[in-house]
Amino acid sequence: MAKFTCPYCLREYRAREVLYWCPTCNKAVKASGFGQDVKCPTCHGRAPYRKCKFSDCSAGDGGTDFIPREALQAPYLSFSIVGLSNSGKTNFITVLLNELQKGGGLHLPSGPLNNSSREKQSKNYDLIFNRHQKPDATKPNSETPQIWNIKNMGKQKGMNTPTYVFTVFDGAGESHTKLDPSSTECRYIAASEAIIITLDPLSLSGVRNGGFVDSKTLKNSGILRFCEMFLSLCCNRN
Repeated sequence: MAKFTCPYCLREYRAREVLYWCPTCNKAVKASGFGQDVKCPTCHGRAPYRKCKFSDCSAGDGGTDFIPREALQAPYLSFSIVGLSNSGKTNFITVLLNELQKGGGLHLPSGPLNNSSREKQSKNYDLIFNRHQKPDATKPNSETPQIWNIKNMGKQKGMNTPTYVFTVFDGAGESHTKLDPSSTECRYIAASEAIIITLDPLSLSGVRNGGFVDSKTLKNSGILRFCEMFLSLCCNRN
């Protein structure tokens, strides 16, 4: 039976166990079979929105999020970006998503799969690239994951292009100092095939006050390493 990884809570279970949401009855229903067109047994109307089987998930029957259709159809890429507070995670994430989305030379076109992901990226992009302002510090337990897909054009065969789904969870740095094993952050880290750690060198007094920081040395290096890692993960699939 096909396995599915919820992009919100990172739990894995059978794809046929995904719930479907009926907007008329305002409740989640089970599908009699795995498919795209599910009817509500109560009102017999369409239940087109996908929900996680776990009620404590933000995409569960008690949450406000929905699972994008593509997340059920494509393999999941698992990686984490970890860093303490003010280490630049939000800036790093915003720039790397922009590079993936618009960097044609990478041959890894990517894009958001829901409106909340699109709005989050657009807001942070505007702050950093247009207004030259840093985004506000992330508040603990306030962020919802961004859901994106990525295509490996290097392995395209005819009209078939390997496509993957990945989750961007920008947690607060404070959350990493007291990790609860049952927390979302721990599930993301435990499920990851690769981990990137962000470190602000200027947080080290010896570097900050030494007068020898070379900005050219650090410029774009993290983004390039991320793109190389992503390409490696994609090429090792299929």
